[in-house]
Amino acid sequence: MKESVTYQEIVEEGRLDKGRKDILRIGTKRFGKPSRKMRQTISQISDLDRLDALLDRVLEVSSWNELLGE
Repeated sequence: MKESVTYQEIVEEGRLDKGRKDILRIGTKRFGKPSRKMRQTISQISDLDRLDALLDRVLEVSSWNELLGE
């Protein structure tokens, strides 16, 4: 079962969802509530490496704009 494409897709989507939620949770504690645009931008990220990089950066930057490069 773990080898099935469907299973792997479900696992990958779960990892993406967790990464997005972690960024939003930590970012909210550091920068305050994100704008709707920021939430949409994060929710549209489908690259796990990008989410991991943002999660690392959230501790190094001082705003949502700086985090997302806007």
